[in-house]
Amino acid sequence: MDRINKNNEKRKYLKPNGVSTEHLFNEGDAGKSEVFLCEGEIDTLTLLQNGYPACGVYGMRSFKEGWEKKLDRAKRVFIAFDTDENEAGLNGALKVAKRIGRKARIIR
Repeated sequence: MDRINKNNEKRKYLKPNGVSTEHLFNEGDAGKSEVFLCEGEIDTLTLLQNGYPACGVYGMRSFKEGWEKKLDRAKRVFIAFDTDENEAGLNGALKVAKRIGRKARIIR
C-alpha cells in the first residue's frame, strides 16, 4: 500500500522520526545456515510466520556497506526483493547478490 507523506512523495512505508534503520530487520536470523533476505518488514514477517528464517532490509536501496558480513555464517542467502514493474527490486537484488557473493540466490 502506498502512502503520501507531507512533501507529497509517494512511499511504500513511512517511519516515525528517530526510528533507526541501521540494522537488518530481524537481524538475529542473519547467522542461520540458510536465510531469506527480504525487501520490507511485511515480507520478512510473512516468511517468519511460515517457518522460514528471514531478515529484511527497509527498502532495496537500504542494504548498507558492510552488511554482507552479517550474513557470513549463512551457507546460502535467498534474496527476495519486490518484483517492481521498473525492475528496481531485481536491480537492487543483483547489487546485493554481488556483494554477498557465491552463496547468494535471487528469488524471482
